[in-house]
Amino acid sequence: MPDSDQPRVLILGGTAEAAGLARSLADGYGDKLAVTTSLAGRTRAPDPVPGQVRSGGFGGAGALADYLKDRRIAAVVDATHPFAAQISANAAAACEIAGVPRLVLSRPGWLPQASDNWVEFDSVEAAARGLSRFGRRAFLTIGVQELSAFTALA
Repeated sequence: MPDSDQPRVLILGGTAEAAGLARSLADGYGDKLAVTTSLAGRTRAPDPVPGQVRSGGFGGAGALADYLKDRRIAAVVDATHPFAAQISANAAAACEIAGVPRLVLSRPGWLPQASDNWVEFDSVEAAARGLSRFGRRAFLTIGVQELSAFTALA
């Protein structure tokens, strides 16, 4: 159990960047910080990360704010998946309520290259409706919660 005087950092994880941050903090500040990485519980066998690991949701922004206050979290790092919009919104609200600083660690977006042929859609649902124009097979790089938009496709 970490020393009660150590500052506590909560990493909202689920990405390689979150796991890398947890390892970096453990390597560089392991004796000075108490790090907890929170995973939503969607990955069956997540890669191990140092420090404490928490699995499952918080129950909304209010419950997350209570968690932050009860555990005296000094800072939150939102390193969630780009499709995890709800937890990011809850984290922003919870940090505001609890008066805890929040840092967002996000992946850089893909940028079009000269040889690319990008087609943009306004939503995942619109992409599913328009997909058949491009062929019979698609490789999806989306969050699992967005898969239902594609289930009607052959």
